[in-house]
Amino acid sequence: MYRTTQWGPITQNTTWSGTHVLLGDVLVMPGVTLTLAAGTRIVMAGSKSNWDSLHIQDGLCDFLVQGTLDANGGTAPGDSIVMTSGQAVPAAGDWGGIFVDEHASALLVGVLSEYAYNGFLSHGSPSFINCGARFCTNDGFKLENNGHPVVSGCDAQACYIGLHVLQGNSATGVPAAAVTQSRFHENSLDGVNATDTGVTLLLSGCLIDNNQQDGLVMNGLSATVSDCTITGNAVYGVEGLNALGVLTFGVPGHPNKVYGNA
Repeated sequence: MYRTTQWGPITQNTTWSGTHVLLGDVLVMPGVTLTLAAGTRIVMAGSKSNWDSLHIQDGLCDFLVQGTLDANGGTAPGDSIVMTSGQAVPAAGDWGGIFVDEHASALLVGVLSEYAYNGFLSHGSPSFINCGARFCTNDGFKLENNGHPVVSGCDAQACYIGLHVLQGNSATGVPAAAVTQSRFHENSLDGVNATDTGVTLLLSGCLIDNNQQDGLVMNGLSATVSDCTITGNAVYGVEGLNALGVLTFGVPGHPNKVYGNA
């Protein structure tokens, strides 16, 4: 299926496959499910949005989920469902990004978001499995506000910050974000940056490498970091720890490896 005029609210359960060209913001309405089949390609045409009513990134195509998004991609990072720029010469910031709202439901498997402002932005509790974000102006994965998102087997590269976690909610005792077996590399600032006294972060089995400033930055949060390798970062491997939160850096039998940072 090939669409050249897709924009605006999606008001009934819908399945997309093939290639869709978006000419403006798309909103998956509450109570509605959008299913993306394996191999779906979503292209953001033009630098300005025809229907620019969501005000996430003004003037750009934004993809907002307030209902349910079921993206059935492949098992390798980002290889099956692609959301990308439609520019002849694509560049970071050509479109806004994928935004999962606070009360939305979203399972994204094998989704690649590239050339966006933010690759994936969450205010809720989505699951990102084997997803990729690259060439983003701001963050690859940005997890903020209430919710308990899961990031597993994902990859963020050539963004500003690979993974940005902030303004979490630890009231239930469940980590505000659980991030496992993922890689954050070659970003222009930090690989992982987690900041805010409300954040509780579980970071396990991740590779954080070759970022242009710091590998892992943590300020004022509670976190458990285990089985992570932090290497090749240009300034600090781990930076910004303070007394505002409780940090467990390595657990018995699951140490971290921090080496080769400037």
